[in-house]
Amino acid sequence: MATLERIRSKGIFLLVIIGLALLAFIVGDFLNSSSSWFRQSQENVVEIDGEVIKIQQYQELIDQLTEVYKIEYGMSNLDENTITQLRQSVWETLVRQNILNTEAEKIGLTVGAQEMKDLTIGNTPHQLVLGRRIFMNPQTGMFDKNRLIDFLKQLDKKPANVQEQEQLNLYKKYWMYFENTIKTGKLEEKYTVLINKALNANSLEAKMAYKSTRNTVDVLYVLKPYSAIADDKIKVTDDEIAAKYELIKERFKQENNRDVKFVSFNLMPSQQDFKKAQDWINNLKTDFSTTSDIASVVNPNSKPYNDVALSAKDIDSDLKDFAFSASKDAVFGPVLFGNTFKMARVMEAGISAPDSIKLRHIVVATQDSVKTKVLADSIMGALKSGADFASLAVKYSQMQESATKGGEIGWIPVAASEQKIITACLAQPINNYFTYKDGSAIQIIQVTEKTANVRKVKLAVITNEVNPSQDTYSKIYNEAKQFAANFNTSDKFEKGAQQKGYIVQPIMALDENAPTLAGVKNSRQVVRWAFEAEEAGVVSDVYDCEKQFVVATVTAINKKGYKELAVVKDEVKSIIIPDKKAKLIMDEINAKKAADITTLATQLALKVDSAKEVNFEGSSFGVVGYEPAVIAQASMSSLNKLSKPIQGKQGVYVLQAYKIFTNPVQFDPKMDKLGLTMRYANAAYGAIDALKEKSEIVDNRSRFY
Repeated sequence: MATLERIRSKGIFLLVIIGLALLAFIVGDFLNSSSSWFRQSQENVVEIDGEVIKIQQYQELIDQLTEVYKIEYGMSNLDENTITQLRQSVWETLVRQNILNTEAEKIGLTVGAQEMKDLTIGNTPHQLVLGRRIFMNPQTGMFDKNRLIDFLKQLDKKPANVQEQEQLNLYKKYWMYFENTIKTGKLEEKYTVLINKALNANSLEAKMAYKSTRNTVDVLYVLKPYSAIADDKIKVTDDEIAAKYELIKERFKQENNRDVKFVSFNLMPSQQDFKKAQDWINNLKTDFSTTSDIASVVNPNSKPYNDVALSAKDIDSDLKDFAFSASKDAVFGPVLFGNTFKMARVMEAGISAPDSIKLRHIVVATQDSVKTKVLADSIMGALKSGADFASLAVKYSQMQESATKGGEIGWIPVAASEQKIITACLAQPINNYFTYKDGSAIQIIQVTEKTANVRKVKLAVITNEVNPSQDTYSKIYNEAKQFAANFNTSDKFEKGAQQKGYIVQPIMALDENAPTLAGVKNSRQVVRWAFEAEEAGVVSDVYDCEKQFVVATVTAINKKGYKELAVVKDEVKSIIIPDKKAKLIMDEINAKKAADITTLATQLALKVDSAKEVNFEGSSFGVVGYEPAVIAQASMSSLNKLSKPIQGKQGVYVLQAYKIFTNPVQFDPKMDKLGLTMRYANAAYGAIDALKEKSEIVDNRSRFY
């Protein structure tokens, strides 16, 4: 009993202990179970009205478009600027597709399998299919359905090796991109048509539209501009500013952004760097001028020497005059051009040869060299007997990229190609077939065209670009580092830059996904820093941004929502001032009680101007330009009657119509309704954009890029 009494006396304490233990157990279990959820949520690149898209999906689409871009433009690598543009393009498409698909699903709108077949391999292919060079007949330059079908058949082939598998994957991505784009385009077309059908004008709207556009008016007018009254003569109270702000608040809606200022420290070579570079190239001049093995001097020290004849367009502009006026073995330089020392030597002059050649080929390759030779000989025999080159290329060539084009390589510049094969090509008559051994493969080549012969020269060039040395790099870096350390608040930043003579570059409303800081290369890192800053006024460390160092400061953190009144106070005031000026001018005009426009102009010491053919549908009022309120009032004017003062964008107007043309065509309810309905139809094309505006979109791209 005593034990039970002791337990009862400690009951509350025990309940607390047990409760805490249970809470710890529950919280621990929650944390363990939710850790994977948290990791997964960190992979969300975008949320659109609650629907999540993962970074993997986004990146796959970027990779897909990248491959399409490479194939379409014949590029192997893309620069950072192009990649950034592709990311943005994928982002906009992804958001638009998601919104469209959601709306289409709600109403059961789809694009069926038969529709897709018609749009791809049917009798009426989509323009995206018709316009692809890969599906065009090389002889006619027109879309060839058979080439498309052959391409699609290849997608189902079993690859023989890793290289073929990679090529196959690339072409699958290529086709999937266009297939998806076509499907989305068709779905949006259907959705737009559906909305168009719902936008119909009624008889009342048609009648109003008819009346508003029936009259075309020529008017005389006087304009008293707002500039006639000085701004400091207008008093605007804080209460008026606050009231106006509430009325026009939507104008000041903003996404999360930052106001930033930055200073650049350019990485420029010093005088010592120039001297060192000049000494280096001067030391090579003797060997460069006298050697019989020019490659042994050029190749270790500059861009490798290519023993190829160059035309004027292949030679730097600053070396052209020398190249085509000097004799063999003449030497030019070294001379400094910009930040580069150049030295040149004519290796051969007086050459006349084509600049480009157009060719096609069939690449024959098997695992057995004998079989390769037999197959190549067989194809050569067939060609000489009149067989179609393009058909044989599609059937036998192992170079898939050109095989799908009937073996067409197209025009290639002589100077930028492998010289052994170019020499062989130049030696052949036009349209002749010949074979060229290329490793284990044999190429069957036909040169179909050559450009006319032009003057050429063989030129050896050594260049030495002057770059900042490590000492120069360290000196400029330390300068930037000291600035960042000594002027570590926004206020100090401004004053310090002024003292040092640095240019401060401001960026207002910097977007979180901006690829660069005002176009500064490799400055995405600075943008990320700006959005990681927890408060305004902080100054960054030094960032290396490709040939320049950047130090930045965040001057304002602008959160999603509305700009604060304090930030836009001057802007709101500038909107109120014209309204107050308009009232003063209108009161002045009304007090004059003029009977006609000439009298009023005399009273106000203003000139009379004219505006002709003013119509309600017009967008311009005479030479003044866009004045919608004035245009509306003018179109409803009575002949020779002075209008009331009209508040316009540039000032206050008074009008007097002196000619009114009334369209004799009478109101036709049926036709006018149809015309207005057709005008309404244009609004349907902005439906997806309108839905996007209303959607709740969470953009997390800055986590990843």
